[in-house]
Amino acid sequence: MKRGTFVYVPLSDTDDKIGFVIPNEKYGLVAYKARVTLEAIMASKHNSELLNIKEDVPVHLMKNITYAKEDIVMDCFKSHFRRR
Repeated sequence: MKRGTFVYVPLSDTDDKIGFVIPNEKYGLVAYKARVTLEAIMASKHNSELLNIKEDVPVHLMKNITYAKEDIVMDCFKSHFRRR
């Protein structure tokens, strides 16, 4: 696979196992490295409704990309949260 290739890995058949078990057993993918960033942003109207907070208050934005070898992306997500 070439650099930056995305592989679709269905996680609905995990059988109550953590998500990376299926990619390893079925597809031979093993988490090799991850890039995680954390930054402070102001809550948007959408985030304030989801988090039950006021709009324009500081919240954390965490971004995570997990790679298998050869830079194959096997997981990515963004998360907004606020510590109370």
